Amino acid sequence: QVITDNEKLMKVTYRISGEGTDLEPRNCFSIDEVTGKIFQNKELDREERWSYKLNVQAYDDKGQALEQPLEFVIVVKDINDNAPEFSSSNIKGSVQEGVPVGAFVMQISGTDRDQAGTDASAIAYRIVSQSPANAFTVDRKTGVVRTTSLLDRETVTSYSLVVEASDNNGDGSGLSSTTAVTIAVGDINDNPPIFSENMFTGKVEENKKDVVIGRVKVTDADLVNTPAWRARYFIVSGNEAGNFAIETDPVTNEGIVKLIKPLDYEMTSSQSLSIRVENEIALVSGSSSSSSMSISVDVLDVDERPVFAPNMIRVDRLEGQATGQSLAKFKASAPTSVPGGASHVMRYGKLNDPANWLEIDPVTGDIRTRAPLDRESPHVVNNTYTATFSVVDETSPSGTNTGTIVIKLDDNNDNAPDVVTRNVSVCETGPDYVTVTASDPDTDINGKPFTFELPADSAWTVSETDG
Repeated sequence: QVITDNEKLMKVTYRISGEGTDLEPRNCFSIDEVTGKIFQNKELDREERWSYKLNVQAYDDKGQALEQPLEFVIVVKDINDNAPEFSSSNIKGSVQEGVPVGAFVMQISGTDRDQAGTDASAIAYRIVSQSPANAFTVDRKTGVVRTTSLLDRETVTSYSLVVEASDNNGDGSGLSSTTAVTIAVGDINDNPPIFSENMFTGKVEENKKDVVIGRVKVTDADLVNTPAWRARYFIVSGNEAGNFAIETDPVTNEGIVKLIKPLDYEMTSSQSLSIRVENEIALVSGSSSSSSMSISVDVLDVDERPVFAPNMIRVDRLEGQATGQSLAKFKASAPTSVPGGASHVMRYGKLNDPANWLEIDPVTGDIRTRAPLDRESPHVVNNTYTATFSVVDETSPSGTNTGTIVIKLDDNNDNAPDVVTRNVSVCETGPDYVTVTASDPDTDINGKPFTFELPADSAWTVSETDG
């Protein structure tokens, strides 16, 4: 109530203005014009507006202001009409497995719109429920959540909690609200990859390379598609010659065993490997070691191309010998599991015989002359004649090979000398001699020097010249 001393002298009228009257929010307060009593017209909410600044003016019956307006402030007293609030109805947090008991997980924070520093806004926290139970605790004053037991992601991947925030310091007389809290358990590499089998047997044909022999599988309880789950494979022993390799399938995490260099069945019919697997990142301290297994690779025998031993034969022969002479004998065999190649039938043939001087027995491989060998033939180069022959493994039509015979021909005096200059013109006034030359395709030992003779009735004589 507002009262002016002028009421004793005259009739006074009171008027009110300011916040909550003629200013927003309007009509919250009014004044009795006669008595000066101020009334609250509406329910006030301190959390919406906690104070109102008002002015009261006294007027005479002529409407003249009697004195300066009176300024005053109405302060709204707080009551506990607001429960604590959380920022979300489902709060999410995370913690790594294996952290020690009492480790910090997260901090839950609530707010209360009631007046700060009073019991109405003093919040206390508690866990109403958690599933699975007995894994976490919350500090009633700070809202800090900590572990109460060791966590194992491979056993429980996440926990569901209901946390309550109560004002009045949680004494039970105030207001409260709850929120759901989900805590995900993060993975660490505490589980090694384990081979699904202790032994694996694969097969591969000899002489093959860049082929997949097989796949080996591992299991790993850690989180899929993380470095703690992804496997790396190593060949520990048995690959000293570098024939094998192993790599990881990026999709299945299996180990792909490959042959990268060919194996020879005749050298080894099987190969044993020892392989080891580990993760991309190291195991945490105290975890069990990595896993290993054995691989046996059976090498399959394959009919191979026959091989001449040797594949080139060199012989020396005198030209002009009679036909049917044996020059050499080709012997071919195919590597096989049967000693000596006895299970393979070889068939020999001729590939290239430029002068058609030779023939080969298709069964025995015996090479004979079918015509006299001529050192002076255009097919002979530097006294050497070359021919090639083939062999076919009749038990494996795709198995073929070639052999070469090189014949060094020694000269025989089988060619008469030939006069090079047969017609010569002589001038009447010119020299009284001519030079006659001759040639012989045989070697020098069977050729030069030449002897020239003339008929007895010749008008010429012959004499030797140097060169």
